[in-house]
Amino acid sequence: MDERTLQEILTDKYGIESPSLEFLREGGTHTYVVNGKGKFLLKVISSAFSDTAMQSVSIMRYLEGCGFPVPKTILTKDGDAIFLAGTVTGICIEEIFLKVRMERSTLSTLIRSAVRPSCLISW
Repeated sequence: MDERTLQEILTDKYGIESPSLEFLREGGTHTYVVNGKGKFLLKVISSAFSDTAMQSVSIMRYLEGCGFPVPKTILTKDGDAIFLAGTVTGICIEEIFLKVRMERSTLSTLIRSAVRPSCLISW
C-alpha cells in the first residue's frame, strides 16, 4: 500500500489532517512513524497475518485494562483498535521508542503481578 493511501486512511479513520509518514522497518509488517496529532506507530499487516494481529490487539487491550505496561492502541474515530483497508489490517499504537531500564526488583514485581487472579485470561 502506498504512502498517500495510508495518509488518506489516517485522515479518514483517525481524523489526523496531513499526517507525515516515516518508514521504520519491514518484517512481517510494515511499520511507520506517524507525525500528526502527536507521534505514534502505524503497523500495516498483510491479510495473511490479520487474524494474528486481531488476537494480539485483543490481548494487548485486555492487559492494558488490567494495568500491565503494554503499548496502548490508538482507537479510530469509531472506537476500533484495528482498521481494515482492502487486503491489509492496520494498527496504531503509542510511540514506544523510550528505552526503559528495569531493575531486578522491578522485573520481579512485574512477574508476580502477572499472575494476579483478576487478570487471568480465559480461552
